[in-house]
Amino acid sequence: MIKIDRPSLSDPAGIELLQRAGAARQVLIDTFRRKEKPSVDESLYKAYKKYLLEAFHHKCAYCETVISVNQPVDVEHYRPKNRVTDNKFKPIQVTYDDWGTVGHMGYFWLAYDWDNLLPSCIDCNRFRLHDDEIGGKGDRFPVANFRACLPGEEKKEAPLLVNPTLQDPNLHFEFLEDGTMRGLTDEGYETIVLLGLNLREHLVRARAAAFAASRRALREFLDEVGRNNSTIVDNIRDEVNSIWEGRVGYSAYGRKAIKGILHQYARSGLPIPMPLPGPQK
Repeated sequence: MIKIDRPSLSDPAGIELLQRAGAARQVLIDTFRRKEKPSVDESLYKAYKKYLLEAFHHKCAYCETVISVNQPVDVEHYRPKNRVTDNKFKPIQVTYDDWGTVGHMGYFWLAYDWDNLLPSCIDCNRFRLHDDEIGGKGDRFPVANFRACLPGEEKKEAPLLVNPTLQDPNLHFEFLEDGTMRGLTDEGYETIVLLGLNLREHLVRARAAAFAASRRALREFLDEVGRNNSTIVDNIRDEVNSIWEGRVGYSAYGRKAIKGILHQYARSGLPIPMPLPGPQK
């Protein structure tokens, strides 16, 4: 998981989509106020898919698996849209003034909110079993203490699920060479467990391979610089920059490998022909 700066939707189609979403949001709120259960229009929030994939370099926001054109991708609601369950998928009970105590109806007012949407692979977004252990977010959304159930109350929540557009994952996770993740905070630990980020063997292997490949690429780059082989240097520079800029799968692990080698060179006093475009986000 890497930090992503969510772009604004400034093109005509994006602006029109935001306007439709705003009107539809008000319909959901008005429906709720009439003591009717809000019904979310799936086609409207899915219209954001192309913008989400572009912003996240066609990767899952949580695990950084590359999502190709023929793979399923979910438009994931960070705060669930229809209902909210606990970590064992039991509906969370809340009290509404006009409804009494019922199952949480979800953050329906955020169903079309650009800031509440993320691109996700199905393994991160949906309930899955991995050797009898549960992984995948589903309708779960852990918070510390206060739980919002009405529009605007979400500002008082303290979510325990890391959102890479709002938080720096490097503050919450340690990305280990063997492809696993370690939680550095309560949010980091909860996120790893909730999404099953250490349960999927294929994912762990892929992240370990990305770490090793990135380390090899930077070492090769530094070796070829010493040989003054400009053609190979330029090709490998592009590869390293893609990792550093987060444009490839599992770049959190690639960045970790690159930084490790750069630190070694810095400690040894060797000059580094820096291939990187700027500070890591």
